[in-house]
Amino acid sequence: MIKEPPSKEQLLEWSKQLPQGMKSFINPMKVEDPYYVAHIKGREDQLSEEELADLFHRFPDLLKKPLTTNGSAIVLGPDKEKLESLIGK
Repeated sequence: MIKEPPSKEQLLEWSKQLPQGMKSFINPMKVEDPYYVAHIKGREDQLSEEELADLFHRFPDLLKKPLTTNGSAIVLGPDKEKLESLIGK
């Protein structure tokens, strides 16, 4: 599990593996958070991948958690099947 906020570069690298790119990192429980409202809400489709990576790096509370990686692949949120696949069970 990731304990420190990921860098913008790491977020962009991981986003290449996700079906919705950087939007996959949006924590649905945080869409009313003041930082989300001020910087993202209503602009989700207009912000570039780089802009979203920068915002998630600056405001890591907006990220879907937990972020779990084996170094090459990533799983967002508490998805038991994907986590088991990630660790090879």
